[in-house]
Amino acid sequence: SVPQRPCSANASSSARTAETRFEEITNYFVGRRTSGFVEGLNNKIKVIKRRCYGMTSLKHLYQRVYLDLDGYARFGTARG
Repeated sequence: SVPQRPCSANASSSARTAETRFEEITNYFVGRRTSGFVEGLNNKIKVIKRRCYGMTSLKHLYQRVYLDLDGYARFGTARG
């Protein structure tokens, strides 16, 4: 089993994070801005890269990213 840190250590770690990320945290409450869109986009691209493992052409990878992100909306639905 993994040894657990005392509660005070967890609280101290949380306080340090809040202190170092204060601006990012307050941005959410002031302007409701998050990095959710960017995080989602990065995740989609990672999944596409995994599916395209072994693809030798960078051009084809870019085409796959484009098609998966926007192409189906422009050119019709995906066919399984």
